[in-house]
Amino acid sequence: MLVKMNLDRFNLNLFVAFEALSKADTLTQAAGALYVTQSTLSVALRQMREYFDDELFVYKPKQKELTPLAQHLRPRVLEILKTAKATLMLKEETAGFDRTRWLALVPNDSLHDIANESRAAEEIANEAAYVRAESGALDSHGWSPRQRRALKSRLLAELD
Repeated sequence: MLVKMNLDRFNLNLFVAFEALSKADTLTQAAGALYVTQSTLSVALRQMREYFDDELFVYKPKQKELTPLAQHLRPRVLEILKTAKATLMLKEETAGFDRTRWLALVPNDSLHDIANESRAAEEIANEAAYVRAESGALDSHGWSPRQRRALKSRLLAELD
């Protein structure tokens, strides 16, 4: 029989409870790890048991066992939570995308300065978030003298 999965009916926060229950020895320890009451976690466990139609975790004196289904679910649930956390981190990682700055490093004509400036541009591009760094003489970009003066003025204005 084909069962239609309906995510509208499943609270994905139950996966957080599942993870805590799978790591802790007791329901009380799992509840403590999540900073919720034992009663709250018992409700979550009951909802998971109803949804999966399986006990999932069997508690015996001084021992907890994962059912075969829970053993199969565990790596998948952990992967889902890992992906969810990474997805939520995108907000922080992309917070400055609208504030990207462009930086041009323009050396004098000595080979030593050109080599250092090129390495510096590469390091800045690799290390500085939201900064696009390019190296090379202004002339090498094919800009007219008027465009170079405008760029120089803009760069100096941004430094102030």
